[in-house]
Amino acid sequence: AEGLARAGYTVVVTARSARDAEAAAAEIQAAGGQAASRGLEVTDAGSVLALYRWVENNYGRLDVLVNNAGGYFDSNQQPSAPDFSVVQAALDVNLIGAWRMAAAFIPLMKRNGYGRIVNLSSGAAQFSHPRPTTPAYSVAKAALNMLTVRLGAELRGTGILVNACNPGWVRTGLQFNAYAAPNGNSTPVCRFFSAAFAPKSSHFYTPFAAECAIRQADPAWTLENADAFDIAVPAADGSCVAGLTPVYRL
Repeated sequence: AEGLARAGYTVVVTARSARDAEAAAAEIQAAGGQAASRGLEVTDAGSVLALYRWVENNYGRLDVLVNNAGGYFDSNQQPSAPDFSVVQAALDVNLIGAWRMAAAFIPLMKRNGYGRIVNLSSGAAQFSHPRPTTPAYSVAKAALNMLTVRLGAELRGTGILVNACNPGWVRTGLQFNAYAAPNGNSTPVCRFFSAAFAPKSSHFYTPFAAECAIRQADPAWTLENADAFDIAVPAADGSCVAGLTPVYRL
């Protein structure tokens, strides 16, 4: 949210707790950004509809939707013997919540002929890294990737692009023990939101490919003006240097 505010966006911060959303918006405002806040429960259709009506009435448009709600990182489960109440909850938050948000706001984006949807996925959803743990979370995030592909295909030519992003090991309530950088950020998350400015749909942006995505979106990017945590250096043709994970199509 802070990165988007620095880029000139008016950010509507949402959280299940309206007080938490207000506090986050106040931090953005204190740093000179434009921000508002609303309470939101993505598993509640009424809550999503209320947010849509508020955004439509107050702004008349939504340019970027970041589906960041997540939870139920079920590291104590095995796929052969899950607690299906946890499976359902993981799907409700990580998949259906994002789907519900996209479905609510796409008509508004279509009306304005522009939109960017960024679905926050996970490395746990990658088929190239199969593990027996976190089955509910992993399946939900893998399904979110497929939703990204299907929405991107449907919306081709409308001015609305849909991409997924793996933000890496970020310090949140879900991963409270993630590494925190000296500048207060756990990883350069604002860089990963380059997916919001990508030129095509249905791509999955990994942490090591973040700068390649930026290179495609911002030709002025150079190593000299990179921050201390930019670790993937794009080549002249926009691809990543050898040995680093490239941006790839879902």
